[in-house]
Formats: sequence, structure tokens, C-alpha cells
Amino acid sequence: MKNFYYIFIFLLCHIATAQVGFNTDNPSTASTLHIEAEYSTGAFGGLKLPVVTLTQRNNIRVDAETMRDDGLMVYVHDEISNTFCWQIYDAKIGEWNNIQCFTKTCGGTPLFSENFQAYTLNTGITGTDPASGDYPTINFELTSFTAGTSTASYPGTLVNADDYAKVVDTSSDKYLSFRDTGGPLRYTTIPAIDIVGYANVSFSIDISSASTLEYDDTNHTDDFNCTGGNDYVDVEYSLNGGQTFIEVPNYNGQGNANHTFIGNIAPTTLSVSNLVGSSLIIRVRVQNNEDDELISIDNVSVTCGN
Repeated sequence: MKNFYYIFIFLLCHIATAQVGFNTDNPSTASTLHIEAEYSTGAFGGLKLPVVTLTQRNNIRVDAETMRDDGLMVYVHDEISNTFCWQIYDAKIGEWNNIQCFTKTCGGTPLFSENFQAYTLNTGITGTDPASGDYPTINFELTSFTAGTSTASYPGTLVNADDYAKVVDTSSDKYLSFRDTGGPLRYTTIPAIDIVGYANVSFSIDISSASTLEYDDTNHTDDFNCTGGNDYVDVEYSLNGGQTFIEVPNYNGQGNANHTFIGNIAPTTLSVSNLVGSSLIIRVRVQNNEDDELISIDNVSVTCGN
């Protein structure tokens, strides 16, 4: 209310001259409102117009009988419809028109792709080495946890050099393999993948297991306290820079309400589509408990469509 009072007094004092100037004592005689970018010595700002979703824009009560609202401007930031546009109201035809849009066009190449082929064998982490091989610095990270807790800690639940998450190969096809993690171990794509302005965003991951894996519902407390030899995989993703994550439950009937996959995992390409947000982070949390139990992930890909 106080700010409104100051603005009212400011405008009242300038009514006589017809020109109003902000950050200037010499407004342009050709303008009704003149705003200078420098608001204090060496400090600059811009003009901030209203930002609305499409629903909010449609609720703007424009005058349908007169031309009074002709030229009304807003910026539409609507993630559901993938609309990111400056728009202006044309009162003559009663429609909002785009001035400039920032929707991005998919070029046919993935927004993110990781098939692990570029890394030397044994890249990853073990119970005795926090960063073995050609450990990546830009595409993904591996995190181990203190046994029974959600506290990131190396070596966490990994115990020795035979316990690992690392790049291995079969017939020259490299993939990321998890062996005897003994507790949760997590793969995370880094940095966050920019998906603003892209339509039909989706991601996919190839996941499988080897040997015989087990799962007993009675041993589940939470995702970091699945004891009694429980073997599982959780796939989750964030659309807001990691503030919150969404877990994919019971994918294709191979999991349950608590986990994406449980026990033995037949070779599966998990996919999640129709993603809308500012960014995308993918996490895969793995737990297995025996030397002969292996879980693998490969071909992590983020794509979009026009």
C-alpha cells in the first residue's frame, strides 16, 4: 500500500507535463513513460512485464466492446502446452498474437546420450577406490551410502574391490554394471539437462540383471533400508533442478509400489514420456547383495519431438 501511495504521488506530480520519467529528470518529449535502465550509479535493470500461464492469460478480463485494451502485453510461460512467448492483445479481432516465441525445435539428435562406450574399462567406483578408471566429470556421478541410511558416504555400503559400480563389456559392448553394492548405490546424470522449450520430451534406459536376485516385501522399511538381501532398482527423475524427484513405480509389472524393479530383471528398456519442466535429472538407485548378482544399465537417452 505504501508503494502504491509513492507511485500515485509521483505520477500526480508529473501530470502537468504529460511525460513521466523513471530514473531520469529529462524524459523524452515523444514518450508518455520514459524508463532509464541505470537506476543508480553503475546499476542497471530492465522492464518486467507480467508472466502468466495460458490459463491465467485467458482469465485476463479484456474489454471486448472497445479498443481500450488494444496492445496489452504479457509473457506466457506455460510448461504444459510448451508455450514460451511474448504476446500482444489485438482488440480489433479479440485475439492474443505472438510477438516472439522461444519454443525450441528438435534437431533429430538426443538432448542427452550415454552409452558408456567412451570410457575405459573399469571406470567407476569400488569399495577401495572412489574414482577408478577414466571417471567422468560431466555426464554422470556415482554415490554410495552409509549402510542403512540415506547419507552419502564413500565407501558407504561398498566393502572391497569386488564390490563396484563400473564400466564393463560383453562382446565389445560397454555398459555400467553394479555388483554386490550391499546397500543403495546411485547413478545420477549431471549436470541437469535443459528441456525448456522442447516438446514431447522423454527418456529411456536399458536395464537388466544376471544370476538370481531376491526380494521380500517384509524386509522393506524405505528405499534406504531394504534389508534381508533385497535386490531392487529405483528409477527416478526431477523436472525442477533436483528440488523434488518422482519415482517410477512397478515398471511393466517387474516391481511393486515401492520400487521400479524388484528381484530378477528381464532385459527391459524403461521409458518415460510427456515430460515438461525446466530441466531433467535422472537417477537410478541400485541394491544387490551377493558377488554373483549383477545389475546393469545402458543407453541412457533423453529425446524430444516436434
